[in-house]
Amino acid sequence: LFLFPSFNEGLPNVIIEAMSCGLPVICSRLDGITDYLLDDNSLVEVGNTVDFSEKAFKILSDTEKNELQILKNMNFVINNLEQKKIDSLFLNLIKQLK
Repeated sequence: LFLFPSFNEGLPNVIIEAMSCGLPVICSRLDGITDYLLDDNSLVEVGNTVDFSEKAFKILSDTEKNELQILKNMNFVINNLEQKKIDSLFLNLIKQLK
């Protein structure tokens, strides 16, 4: 289980790495970043430690839900975040900054 209670994040690389390694993820809802990667079952409002604990307990105690989230996360990374797409996005961003 990967818990990411960040209050602010520029790029969600660590979340993507956890997802691609087959870990269920629970993280803070960081507008424009985590909403794209995860559904409401994996997101917690920033600073809500009670919700973090409850969601972590649910995932750890429900093996079936845990496995479904892992598959969903891995499929998302494979289908939406392949390296060529990421490289292209970063290249376009760099070109815009010049």
